[in-house]
Amino acid sequence: MSRSDRTGRWLPVGRIERAGQRWVPGWDRLVAVSLVRAGGLAAAGGLLLSFLLVLYDVVATVGEPVLFYPAVGLPLLGATLLARSVGVRTALGIGAALLAVGLAYHTATLDGVPDPLLIIASNVELLTGRRVLEIRQAGVWALAVTPTPVFVTWYLTLRREYVGAAAAGGATLGYLILTGDAGTTIALLGVVSVAALVGFGDLDNREWAGGTPDYVAAVLALMVVTPLVITIVPGGAASPVTFVGDEGTTMEDNVVGADSDLQIVGSVDQSPDVRFTVEADRARYWRTGSFDRYTGDGWVRSGGESAYGGDLEEPPGETEFLLQRVDAETELEAVPAAWRPVEVSTSIADRTQVTENGGLQLDGSVEAGESYQVVSAVIDPTAQELNDAGTDYPDAIVERYTQLPSSTPDRVGEQTAELVSAADTPYEAARLIEQWLRTNKEYSLSVERPDGNIADSFLFEMEAGYCTYYATTMATMLRSQGIPARMAVGYNAGEPVGDDRYAVRGLNSHAWVEVYFRDVGWVSFDPTPPDPRQQVEQAAIQNARASGSDTVDTEETEPEESGPGEIEVPTEERNGTEGPTSNPEAANNPALQQVPGAEGGRDGDVSEIDPAFEDVALGGRPGNGSSNATDIDEGAGGSDGPPLPPHEQLALGAVALIGAVAGLRQSQVVRRVSQSARIRFQRRRDPETDLERAHERLLLLLERRHRPRRDGETVRQYLDAIDAGPRARRVAELRERARYAGDVSKTAAEEAVSLVGSIREDR
Repeated sequence: MSRSDRTGRWLPVGRIERAGQRWVPGWDRLVAVSLVRAGGLAAAGGLLLSFLLVLYDVVATVGEPVLFYPAVGLPLLGATLLARSVGVRTALGIGAALLAVGLAYHTATLDGVPDPLLIIASNVELLTGRRVLEIRQAGVWALAVTPTPVFVTWYLTLRREYVGAAAAGGATLGYLILTGDAGTTIALLGVVSVAALVGFGDLDNREWAGGTPDYVAAVLALMVVTPLVITIVPGGAASPVTFVGDEGTTMEDNVVGADSDLQIVGSVDQSPDVRFTVEADRARYWRTGSFDRYTGDGWVRSGGESAYGGDLEEPPGETEFLLQRVDAETELEAVPAAWRPVEVSTSIADRTQVTENGGLQLDGSVEAGESYQVVSAVIDPTAQELNDAGTDYPDAIVERYTQLPSSTPDRVGEQTAELVSAADTPYEAARLIEQWLRTNKEYSLSVERPDGNIADSFLFEMEAGYCTYYATTMATMLRSQGIPARMAVGYNAGEPVGDDRYAVRGLNSHAWVEVYFRDVGWVSFDPTPPDPRQQVEQAAIQNARASGSDTVDTEETEPEESGPGEIEVPTEERNGTEGPTSNPEAANNPALQQVPGAEGGRDGDVSEIDPAFEDVALGGRPGNGSSNATDIDEGAGGSDGPPLPPHEQLALGAVALIGAVAGLRQSQVVRRVSQSARIRFQRRRDPETDLERAHERLLLLLERRHRPRRDGETVRQYLDAIDAGPRARRVAELRERARYAGDVSKTAAEEAVSLVGSIREDR
C-alpha cells in the first residue's frame, strides 16, 4: 500500500506514518505547520518587544507615555489590515512616509530653525554612543520613529517575508544598541528573536514539519544561555562584566567623570589626591557640569555642545565678575569654574566646548602643570529678590527642568506637597526641602544602590546616602511641585592654602542642586549635611598622609591643619543678619555664598525661616515634630510581594525553557524515558486496547535489543530478520487475529500482556 506526497513521489505507508521530514498527512501536518507559523509570529513579537521597550523607556522618562500606545497599536493594526491587499513596495513606501513625517514633526518642535545638516549629523552622532535621552525633544523623537519599524516588521512577517522583517526590526534594535540605550538583556532578546524569525521563517516557507523546529528552539536556547555562562565562568585574562555600584568606584569618577550620563551607584571611595589649585578672591563651588533629564536611576545632560567662540551669556540678574586661575596638579578632563563662566583664557580656548545650558567641557584635557583662567559672572541675590521672583517661568525652562519619569511614584509629590504646605514661595519651599533632608537623613559613602526610582527609595526607604542621593531627591521633590531644578556637579571649594588660594582634591568632588528663579538665574542649594561630609573627607586625608602618600599634599598645603579653615564672608546685609561672620561651612556650601542667610549658618539654624514651618524643616512630617525619617508613610505607593522580573527577562526565560524542552526532544532523552516507561508498565483498559498496547511494547522492546523496524518492513518480515522467538511471534499472531479477523477476547489480551512481560524480564 502506498500514497503520494506533494511532489508526486509515491511513498510507502510506513514512511508516511513515521512522519518523514518532507510531508505529514492530514491533521499532523496542519498542527506542525501551525506551530512553525506561530513560532515565526512569536519571534517577530519578541523582536518588536526588544526595541519597543527601549523606545518606551525614552518616552516614559521624559513624560507620560500616553501617546506611545497608539504609536504602536495603530501601525500594528494597519499592517494587519494591509498585509493581504497591499504590495511590499507600497508598504515600504508607507513606512518611509511615516518616518519622514515623524522626523519632520520632531524637527518642528525644536527651538529656532535647525540646520538640516546639523540634524543629520546629530542622528549619525547617536551611532557613536550618544544616548537618545541626550538629544533635544527625545520623547518626540522616540514617538516619531516608532511607527515605521513596527509597521514594516509586522507587515513583512504577515507576508512571510521573514528575512526582511528581521532586517527592519534588527536595524532599529541595532541603532539603539549603538546609541547605548539598549542594555545587554534587551540586546540579547533582540538577537535571539532575529535568529528565531529567520529560522522559523525558513521552516514555514519550506513547509517542513516533524522534529525540525526543535532544532531552531534548541539553538535559540543555546544563544540565551551561552553568554550567561561566559560571564559566570572565570577565565584567563578576560575582563569581568561590570555593573553600577561595583567596588572601586570613586566619588570623583562618578560625578565629575560622568560626561553626559550620570548613573547613581552604590558605595563609593574617596580620592585624597590634589587635583588642582584655584586662585580666586572668594570661595565658590568649582562647577564642571549639570544634568537636566532625570531617568529614575540617574541623570542625563540633553542637548549638544558647540565650540567656544568668545564671551558667553551672563545670568539675567545682577552679577559680579570673578577671575579664577586654575593650576592643574594632575591631568584634568573637565573645566572646574564658578557658575556662570563667561570667558576662558586662550590657553584652553581651542579645547573648550560650551553646552546648551552654558557649562564648559573639554575636547581633550588639561595636562598636569598647565594653567588656565576663567572669568565667571556670579550672582549674590537677597532673600527678598528670590521670594519676589515668582513662578512665571519661561515655557522652555518648565518643559526641560520640571520633567520627571512617569515611573515616579505619586507619594513623592504627595509627601513633598505636605512638607512645603507652609511655604509661600519656591524659595521657601527649596529651603524647607534642603533643611528637611539635612536633618532627617544620615551621610554615608557605604550604601547599597536601591532598585527602582532613586529619589523615591532615598526619601521613603533609605536611612543614609551621599551627595548624589541628596541632590537627586531634592531636585525630584522640587520638580514634583513644578519648581525648575537640576543636578549640578563639580568640586567644593577645597582647602584654603593661602591668600585667596584653595587646594582641591578628588574627595572634594560633589553634587548639589540648582534652582531657577526668574530674572535671577540658577541659584545653588546643597541638601547634603556638611559636617559629616567634612569629617569623612578629613579622615581620608589623614589616612592618606599616614600611609605616606605623596599626592595628598602640595607645597602649599599644611598637614597639621585638620579643618577646612575659615573663610570670611563679605560684609553685607543678608535676610535680617548683618556684620562680618566667619563660617567654616561657607567654604563647602555654595548656598551660603549664593543664597541669602549665609552668615547665619544653614546647618540646623532656621532662624531666618518663617516660624510657621520651622518644625517642618527640622524633622519628620509636617505637624508631628518627628525627626525620624521612617515616620513617613512607607506603605503609600508600595507593592505587595516580591517584584516581578523585567519583561525582557521573562521572554528570554521562556525561550530558554522552550529550547531546553526542544533540546531534550532532539537528544531523544524524553523519547527514551517514555519508551522505558511504556515497556515496563502497561495500563489496562479493554481487551482490544490491551492487546494493541502489548504489541507496541513488544516492538519497542525488540527495537532496543536489536534494531528499529525499517520503513515498508512488515511485522512478520521484521521478526524473521531479527530471529525473534516463539513468544514474540505468538504476540504478533494474536494482534493480527484481533485486527483483521476481529477475534478479540480477554483471554487473548491477558496472554499477550503476559508474554511481553516475560520477554522483558529476559536479560
